[in-house]
Amino acid sequence: MRSARTVADRQNRNPAGARKILWPVIALSLPALVVLTTLVALDRLDGSFAIVAGFGVVVAMALMVRSWHADIVAIAEYIAALHGSGAVNVPRLNHPGAFMPMLAGARRLRRAIDGALRRTMGEADESGLDNLPDPLLMLDQDRRVVRANNAARELLGPNPVGRDLASVLRNPALLQGVDQVLHGAAKANVEFSFHAPVERNFSTRIARIAPPESEGPCIVIALYDVTAIQRAEKMRSDFIADASHELRTPLSVLLGCIQTLRGSARDDPEAQAEFFGLMQGHAERMSRLVDDLLSLSRIELNEHTVPTDLIDIAAILGEVGESLGFKAKSRGMSIEFDCDPRLPTITGEREDLAQVFENLIDNAVKYGAANTPIGVTARLVTKDIPPSLPGVAECIAVAVADQGEGIPIEHQPRLTERFYRIDTARSRELGGTGLGLAIVKHVVNRHRGALTITSDPGEGSIFTVYLPTRPFGEDGSGDRAENGEAAAGSAAAGG
Repeated sequence: MRSARTVADRQNRNPAGARKILWPVIALSLPALVVLTTLVALDRLDGSFAIVAGFGVVVAMALMVRSWHADIVAIAEYIAALHGSGAVNVPRLNHPGAFMPMLAGARRLRRAIDGALRRTMGEADESGLDNLPDPLLMLDQDRRVVRANNAARELLGPNPVGRDLASVLRNPALLQGVDQVLHGAAKANVEFSFHAPVERNFSTRIARIAPPESEGPCIVIALYDVTAIQRAEKMRSDFIADASHELRTPLSVLLGCIQTLRGSARDDPEAQAEFFGLMQGHAERMSRLVDDLLSLSRIELNEHTVPTDLIDIAAILGEVGESLGFKAKSRGMSIEFDCDPRLPTITGEREDLAQVFENLIDNAVKYGAANTPIGVTARLVTKDIPPSLPGVAECIAVAVADQGEGIPIEHQPRLTERFYRIDTARSRELGGTGLGLAIVKHVVNRHRGALTITSDPGEGSIFTVYLPTRPFGEDGSGDRAENGEAAAGSAAAGG
């Protein structure tokens, strides 16, 4: 019996493991080291003390990153070990409060599979299967679905029983694994993805529970959603890559200012004031960038989960309008709202949607022409719903229109990419981080909605957010594997 923790400890003692935590330590330590360097340059702090403090910061960051990295490695080894047979020790974690729910989910999967292997159709407790949190299917020797629990019906549609597996989960790797088990293999493990409406990743265990010639179910398929685990790892690597790239410019400016203040500008008050202002501007930009990166990472991590709170779109728009009203007036602009008073409440995440509308209206203030109005409309629509929302019959459409220079059509498809800017210099001058529309896209995806952009050079731009009014899945737009041939093809390709 092997402990996943032992594997993690051995990896952290390896030089390759040390290299994995080097860049996170550097990225987390840099802001504090820059502050200490600045204080020394301004003769506000003794150099020796700054060196000791800087060393302490680096050591603290290294210990913290090593601790979290060890937990991630231990969890990965534990989940991998669950695919095998025999008992597996639960790893001892440094941060159990953050990761124990993840381990509990993995243990639930193991218990579900073990329970399914001990039952036949006649012995299975139907209510027990329906209460399992993870999707589970049972097949007969002809590969027809003879049993599906509640979680499987929510994922695949309400009527999978009686259908061939190929019409329920059209994934070549999964079908091949089932065929292998039907022809004698004891078990098979398959990983695949659904790409619509948002990407979700699953680890699947296929096992035989009765000889192929017997009547009733002879194959059990258990699916475990590993999207959150994989997104957490991707979020960590993306954050480090984005932060190291985008922070390079403001850090270079700060270091240049420090060198100048220590040299030619040491006794020049006017130059000092200018450089201090420049340093403050870039430090504020770094702060905005880090805030947006953290916000985007949080939203991407939760993108596969559907919000459940009831919210009032008109109330959110009103609050956002009040917070940006002063900024609009400073440019001689006004924000004009036209909201249908009969708008229904919808399910969503209030804070995230407020950030969506704040980003869109703030962009309209930045890039719209001075002394022009900004139009914000909210309507209930049943026609002209974007094709990316198949099966959705009713949406709330919120449109933000400005009278700016407009956006050339060749730039429009890339506007929601991270750090994509049409005019980099102007965007940075206006305080943009290049992440606002990326945040909008991922929040809208989480709400199973759509974002459209209409713009012509010289005629302004209209950004429209479409949000379904019914809870996810009630109008046929649910998270179904068979939601159109395009979705099925994507899932097959991703498998």
